[in-house]
Formats: sequence, C-alpha cells, structure tokens
Amino acid sequence: MEISERAQHSVTIEFSSQMRPGNTSIGAASTNTDSGDLRGPEFSMPRSIGKASIGTAFTDFDDAEAQGQDHSWASEVRSTIQSYKNGAAPEVLIRKVPNYLRVPPEQFTATEWRFCLHDRELHTSGAEGLKIAVAGYFFADKESDAWDNFCNDVVDDDPVRFVRLYGLQDGFTKFSERQVKYLLALDALFLVGRYEAFRDRPQLDLRWYQNCLMTEMVLLENQVPMDLLRKVAEILPAKDSLGRLLKYYMDWLCLLSLNTSQNPDAQYPDLVNCSHLLDCLYKTICGPDPPKAEGPCVPIESAVNLTLVGIKIKGVPGTLNMVSFQGGCLSLPIIEITDDFETMFRNLAIYEDFSLQPEFCTLSGYLLLMGNLIGDLDDVKLLIKHGVFINYLGPETVVLDTWRSLSKGLWTGKVSASIIEVGEKINKHCKSRKNVIITEFSHLFCSRSWYVVSAIAVTLITLATLIQTYTSVIGSNKMRPHFPPG
Repeated sequence: MEISERAQHSVTIEFSSQMRPGNTSIGAASTNTDSGDLRGPEFSMPRSIGKASIGTAFTDFDDAEAQGQDHSWASEVRSTIQSYKNGAAPEVLIRKVPNYLRVPPEQFTATEWRFCLHDRELHTSGAEGLKIAVAGYFFADKESDAWDNFCNDVVDDDPVRFVRLYGLQDGFTKFSERQVKYLLALDALFLVGRYEAFRDRPQLDLRWYQNCLMTEMVLLENQVPMDLLRKVAEILPAKDSLGRLLKYYMDWLCLLSLNTSQNPDAQYPDLVNCSHLLDCLYKTICGPDPPKAEGPCVPIESAVNLTLVGIKIKGVPGTLNMVSFQGGCLSLPIIEITDDFETMFRNLAIYEDFSLQPEFCTLSGYLLLMGNLIGDLDDVKLLIKHGVFINYLGPETVVLDTWRSLSKGLWTGKVSASIIEVGEKINKHCKSRKNVIITEFSHLFCSRSWYVVSAIAVTLITLATLIQTYTSVIGSNKMRPHFPPG
C-alpha cells in the first residue's frame, strides 16, 4: 500500500515511557490536518531532568530496588569494567566533538534538527514535533502497539548496543531503554520517510526549519547509524529504495559539480554500506575509492603566481581526487561556495582526521593545496574567473575570509600520492629556465605598472634620440666626403 493511501485527516500518537527518577515521559503529539494546525509534542519533564542520577541503569528501577541491587555510581563503574572482557572496549561510531575542536562552536552544534543521542533533550520543539507527526502519518491507523513493535524491530531489542555506538554507556545515560528506542526510531523514520512527500499536508510543512536541515543533517555528532536507516527501509514499503534516497540526499547536500547527468552511476560509491550520512557525503565528494596517505604535501605558489609562468587553471566537474596537472594546465574540481560550505567541510575534515586517518586523506590534501593557491583576494578572483569557485556568498572578500577561517584549527598531515605528484610537476614547471625568465620578467614589470610605463618611456626616448642622431648627423651632407674644386 502506498504511503499516501495511509494518510489520515487526524493523527494522534500516544507515546509513553516508564517514569522513574532521572527519566522523562513523552506525552502526546496531535496534529489536525483540517485546520492546518500543528501542535508540537507535549513532553512531561521533571525540573530535575538535568540533574538525573548518573547511576540510573536501563533496568527497571522499581524491579531493581525490589531485588536489592546497588545503583550507585561505583556499582555502575564496576559492572562496566567487568563487561570489558579481554581488554576489548566497545565500538564507537559517532563521537561527540571535543571542546578544543569546536572552533567555532556553532559549526558543530545543531540548533533545530537534533538527531541521535548527543546533547539530546526531551522537550517541545517544532522540529521534534514534525518528527512525531511524520511517525503519526505512518502509524496512526495501526494497532496500539504498532509503534512499539516498530521501535523494537528497528533497534533490534538492543538499545545498549546503539548507546555504546555514541560513546556512551548504558549505566551513565539519562535516557531509559524505551526513550532510546523512541528517539532513534523517530530519527531514522524521519530521514527514510522522505519528508518531501508530505509537502501537500499543511501540518507537515518544513519551510520553517528546512533552511538549517541541510547543514545539520551532516554535523559530525548529529549522525544516525546506517543500520537504523536500513532497518526502516526494510520495514516500510517506501516508494524509492534506500540507495536512491541516499543519492537524492547527496545531490541535495553535495557542493561539487559531479556532472551526474552524463554518468549518473559512476560518481557515487556504495552509499547503503556507508556508516552514516556524513560518511556518504565524504565518499561522494572524495570519490568512490579515496586514495591512501603517502607523504607530506609539496608547497606550491599561489594561483596568480602560477599563471605568471604560463600555467592555466580551470575548473572541471568531478570529485576532489580528480585534481591533476597535465600540459601546463592545473585542473581543479568545481565547487559551490555557499553559506553551508565552511560548516560542511570543517565537519568532513575532522571526520577524516579522527575517523579515517591515516588511511585516507583526500580532503586534507585538497585543503592543503587550496591553502597554497589562495594567498590573497586576487587569487580568489582568479579562481572564480576560471570557474573553480561558484560564488554564492556575495563579495569575493567573504569567500577569502571563509577559506582563511576553514584553514584554522584543522590538523592536516600526509596527503595522497596524486597530490604530491601534482605539487612536484608544478614546481618542476616553474623551475625550468624559460619559465624562470618569464617569471622574473613578470615580477619585475607586470606586477608593477609604473615599471612598465617607465620602460616604455625610456625605450621611446632612446629610439627618438637615435633617429634624431641619424637624421641630423649621419644622414646629412656633412658626413659625405668633400673634394677641392678642379
């Protein structure tokens, strides 16, 4: 049955959770399509939510208390240590960005769309209300336990495993087992449900929050494991497969010109088997097979200085691993400079440095190369002129400031062999005798307009002097031999 056939004119979802110290209770979310009014979810939250007991475990509090179990912090530490058998620590997939890397902090912090478990609170907000309304679109006409069964199927009845994927421990999180299931299931359902299908329904209108959605979907600590998305795609009779949906997201999020109209399948990796949406974006802009790190980057001259030695720079559609230098031409991928550019690339760079390094380094190599090419405003103007940058920010000075800000606080180490080769070829081209002469002449005259004017003036004066000398002395009768008469 199609999704649209299951739409209801009135959607009401009842969410409940076990009330115990340190936990909250998700109330009801109600939407009325006839009036076009969207009422956000009502959460009953104790005042002490931020001071929840750190030792509260996932097991039911009343049952545990009846059994006389110790729920102190020391007990949780002891049980956690004992769970690490043979020194094996739990796998961590989505880490929280540490404070020393949150520079600037707003580029790593979600403002409206919060996914996963980092910095997550159970409170009323428009974005959370939309997630619950989307769930109501699918489950309002089902049995009363349909939503709980769905959550159990998506989270595999093992929320502890997903909690540990976020670097948390089941005994040290403020959420109950049911709350973890609800939160992760809501996030995965919202992302897989392809919310564009609800645009004709006023109560599911995303225009209030859509501007920041594109950016906050790919924040490093705001990711949803791909395992959950695959589970939802298997359960729901979606119109498009998960692979097609992920390609749609990448077309929407990717700032590169991939030229997919001519070759729609060659530019995309196996997105379904990526770790999460940020990993999908990384493999999309870096290429399906990112090259491995080989050595340090070779420094090169700025873009303007390269053109002075006859090097051409042009923008080409493709991924970041398609940087090349052939026949005196430096080819760089076409990239859109938008308001989301710095945030996306900063999260991608930190993801590469701390999750993929030292194996992969495509983004680090690209940022180092562009850092050498962009020295001042003239370099930015040149790259815009030659189609490397598509500027949507406004003045070129803003583009320059964006690149300079992006280069701060990012550690970049080894780069791929292709980037090293590009740097070596460019430097070899610049050091050839012919190009050295061209460079020295360009620096001496072309970079200083008054030198050019002075040189032309001196040349003209010298020519005029020679002509005058010839016509007045050499070309006159005074220089011809004279003989006496007879």
